Amino acid sequence: MYLLEQAAAALVFTFLLERRDRPRLQSFLAALLLLAGCFAIDAASQYAYSGGGQLAEGLWSAGPVGAAVINMVIVGIFIGLIAFIYRVSLMEAVYAEICAYLAEHMAYCIRILANWAAGRNVADGPEHFFYWAIHILVYLAAWFFFARKMIHKGHYFAAPLRTTVLLFYALSIIMAVSILASTYDFEPLHAVYALAFSGFALFSQLDRQRQLAELEESAVRQQLMIAQREQYELYRQNVSTVDRKCHDLRHQAGHLLKSAASDAQKEEIRSLMKDIMIYDSFIRTGCRDLDTILTQKNEVCRRKDIELTCIVDGKLLSFMDGADLFAVFDRVFEKAIGEAGILPKDLRRIRFHVAEKFSLISAAAEYPLPEGKKKYDDAGDSQFLRSLEFTLEKYDGFVQIRDLDGSRCIRITLQAP
Repeated sequence: MYLLEQAAAALVFTFLLERRDRPRLQSFLAALLLLAGCFAIDAASQYAYSGGGQLAEGLWSAGPVGAAVINMVIVGIFIGLIAFIYRVSLMEAVYAEICAYLAEHMAYCIRILANWAAGRNVADGPEHFFYWAIHILVYLAAWFFFARKMIHKGHYFAAPLRTTVLLFYALSIIMAVSILASTYDFEPLHAVYALAFSGFALFSQLDRQRQLAELEESAVRQQLMIAQREQYELYRQNVSTVDRKCHDLRHQAGHLLKSAASDAQKEEIRSLMKDIMIYDSFIRTGCRDLDTILTQKNEVCRRKDIELTCIVDGKLLSFMDGADLFAVFDRVFEKAIGEAGILPKDLRRIRFHVAEKFSLISAAAEYPLPEGKKKYDDAGDSQFLRSLEFTLEKYDGFVQIRDLDGSRCIRITLQAP
């Protein structure tokens, strides 16, 4: 039953890992073969310890030491099995099996304490109710409190050095104390120690996984902010260049119009000036950074036949960093334009307004809701909201999506400085 205990514990800590793209039959047969090897090792060791056959010579006659070695072999087989089935590194497979071993050992220690408290064997094997109850409850607790919180996007954050240290520390100490407990008959005391140690090890690794997840998220956010700042600077330079060129062309066309000799030439020049005016659409709100964003988005809307209306007091947003302003409203307009762009042409419109009320600044983009669009898309809208939260937190702000009367409103709310 020890192998089944280990297999169940391993399943708890690998269930959410990313699987390899292998045929299910191939994975099943490989797992069956490795588990058969584990059962053979376990059966041979039990046969040897019972005093039968020639297997009781050498390593097998070493008693607890032999059990520790067999334990290590079985753990190694499970590590190989995890690495074969799941798309994880060897270190992640080692990490998962260590955690599984700790969970299994916690159940084992509780069984020892249950036998000691009852004064008889009440949880020693599958014929006892408490055997099943203890393992099921421990594995459920391991899943609820540890495994599901430690795995991030199908992987563990398992650094090779930390994993190796944990492997050596956890297995060597627990097995060494197990040998002493079996030899000198103090298993209840060992159970208390090992239970506390295993629980502490799992809690410490849960905290470590959270720290590593936060570090990775922070690094990703930092890279995103750098990319957004670079993109914002590029937008700002492009819009400024276009505005300057259009200004110069407009003046040059005006001089040409005055010197035109015929009505036909004048008509051609007026047509040229009209084309220039289309691109000379720099929006001015009182906030240069917001002007850059709105001007660029207005050009995108023009190409997609979307009517953009702005009722904005840009000075209200001038306290925000330019890159942050770009990060927020570029995403807002990207979503609004993407959804408004699939509407019939007569419904393609976006109304953007910024105002202050009761020391709160509200910036909202409103547009008709596409037909057949769910009022709230859990996956897409949740991801969109999360993408803005980090930036808005810096300004005590938040974002909401509200769908009313066939229209959608993406509203940014900020605390006025």
